[in-house]
Amino acid sequence: MSKKIITILKREYLTRIRTRAFIFSTFFFPVLLLIIFAGVQIFEKFFESSTKYYTVIDHSGKIFSELSVNLSDTLGTGKPKYSLTERSVDQSEENAVLEELKAEVLNKNIDGYIIIPENIIRQRRIYYSARSLGNIIEQSEISRAVSTIVTNYRLIEKGFSPNEVQVEMQAGRIELESIQVTESGARERSSGSSNAIARAFIFIMYFVLLIYGQMLLNSIIEDKSTRVSETVLSSVSSFQLLSGKLLGICLLGFTQLVIYGTLFILGIFFSESFIPASSEVMDIIEQIRVSPVVLVYLLVYFIMGFIFYASIYGIIGAMVNTEDEGKQLQMPVTVFVVIAFFISLISVENPETNQAYIASLIPFFTPIIMIARIAALDPMIPEGTLLSILILFVSTVGTVILSSRIFRVGILMYGKKATFREVIKWLHIK
Repeated sequence: MSKKIITILKREYLTRIRTRAFIFSTFFFPVLLLIIFAGVQIFEKFFESSTKYYTVIDHSGKIFSELSVNLSDTLGTGKPKYSLTERSVDQSEENAVLEELKAEVLNKNIDGYIIIPENIIRQRRIYYSARSLGNIIEQSEISRAVSTIVTNYRLIEKGFSPNEVQVEMQAGRIELESIQVTESGARERSSGSSNAIARAFIFIMYFVLLIYGQMLLNSIIEDKSTRVSETVLSSVSSFQLLSGKLLGICLLGFTQLVIYGTLFILGIFFSESFIPASSEVMDIIEQIRVSPVVLVYLLVYFIMGFIFYASIYGIIGAMVNTEDEGKQLQMPVTVFVVIAFFISLISVENPETNQAYIASLIPFFTPIIMIARIAALDPMIPEGTLLSILILFVSTVGTVILSSRIFRVGILMYGKKATFREVIKWLHIK
C-alpha cells in the first residue's frame, strides 16, 4: 500500500476517532441499551397497574364463583390484580342497571363491567365494557378464564371429569429440545440463541453501512466546501485520496465493532449477576456460540460490503456540493440497504430457501443477507457463499474503479450539482 494512502488513512482515522462524537456514540450506545433494559424493569414496577375493579352480571348463575378463583392473581405489591363484584339483575331492570354501571365507569368508581349471558355454554360470548379498551392482555386473561370454565362445563356434559382431563393434558406436555444437524455431527442449540445472534449481526451491518457511508459522504463534501482537496491533490492522486478516506473510515467502523464485541462478551460474562439463572433469557445466553468461521465471514462481508457502498457514497460526494444535495442523491442507496435489512430478517427464519439464495447474490443485498444466512446456519456454510463472495468482490472492484474515475473530476467541481449526463462524460476524461 502506498505511503500516501497510509498517510491519508491515518489522518481520517485519527482525526475522527478523537472526536467527542465518536467517543460519545461508541460508549453511549451500549450504556443506552443498558439503561433501556434496566429502565423497562424499573418502570414496569413503577407504573405497575393497581387493582382493577369490575362488576359482573352473571345471568347463567354458573360462572362468577369460579371466575373469581381463576382471576385470583396478585400484583407485585401483593394486592389482588382483579376485584370482582357480582350484581344480580332481573330482566326487567337490566337497562336501568346498565345505565348506572356506565355512570360508575365514567366516574371512575369501577374500571368496567362484564355481562355473562344465560346460555353462555352454547353462546360462548361475553360482553366486556370499560373506559379504555387498550389493555389487550387484561381482556385476554378474562376471556381465557371464562373459556376455561365453559370448557369444564362442556366436558361434564359429555361425561368427562375436568380435573382428570387437565391432569392428562399436563402430563402430555412435552419439551422441544433443539438439535442442529451439521456435517461435523449434531449439537444441541437453542433456536432463540441462533435467531438472536443472526439478528444482532444484521443490525450491526445495517447501521455500519448507513452510518459510515454517510460519514464518508460528509467528509468528501467537507473537503470540497473548504477547498482542502485542492491542496491535498497537489501532492497525491485522486485515487490515493479516495482510497485513504475510504480505508480510514472503514478502519474506524471496524474499531467500533471490536469495542462493541468486547463489551458484548463482557456483558455475557457478567450476565449471571443481574439475570436470574432460571430465566429464559439466561438459557439463550448460555447457548450463544459463534464459531470462528462466522467471525471470519463477518469480517470479509464487512470489508467488501463497506467498500462497495462507500464507493457509491464517494460517487455521490463527488457529484454534490452540499449535504442537502447529498441526502437527495443517497436516498436510492438507503432504499437498497433497507430492503436488504428486511429480506435478511426473513432469511433468518428460512436461510436455505431459493429466494434467500438468489437475493444473497445481488451485490446491493449480499453483505447483510449473507451474514444473516451464515449466522443462522452456523457452523454450516450456506449454499452460494463462495459465489456471493466472488460476485461481491468483482462488484466492489468495479465500483471502486468507477468511483475513482468520477471522483478525480468531481472532487474539483464546484457550483451546481452535476447531472448524470455530465458524470458519464467524466468517465471518458483521460
